[in-house]
Amino acid sequence: MAKEVVKQNVSDVRKGFLSFLGYFSVLSLLLLVSVYFFFKSYSSQQDKIEKDVIAYKELLNKQQELHSNLDEVYSHMSMINSGSVKDDALLDLISDNIKEIRSKIKEDEEDEFMHYSFLLSKIDSILDIKSDVIVNTNRKNSSQRDLNDCIENRQKTDKKIARYGRN
Repeated sequence: MAKEVVKQNVSDVRKGFLSFLGYFSVLSLLLLVSVYFFFKSYSSQQDKIEKDVIAYKELLNKQQELHSNLDEVYSHMSMINSGSVKDDALLDLISDNIKEIRSKIKEDEEDEFMHYSFLLSKIDSILDIKSDVIVNTNRKNSSQRDLNDCIENRQKTDKKIARYGRN
């Protein structure tokens, strides 16, 4: 009976040892896999962060470029107000700048440049109003010149009549 118990103990010990060895190897494998994925996720996160930083810098550069273009449009519009430049040519330049800005915005999603899209939608109506104001100002100036010419011609005619009327 003692030999049977020893054989049974040896068999139980072997089973326990093999069971321990199996569990230990599975846990060691899980540990190695988790460490591998930890480092792999770190490198993939680092790559994604670098891509996000590059995309953000590109977006920031485009935003600064759009800002300078809009400032240029604003300065041209203020030049129209001052009347220091020929207005029709300046309006064409402003519309070209607006088309350029729109093309830059279309390259990206409009959500990224939502405030610029809003400004551009309002600039069209402002440009229409400016164009109407310019046309009306030109008409007014033309009418004023015609009136001045009429007044001058009338005065000349009155002088001639007064001179011939005395004779």
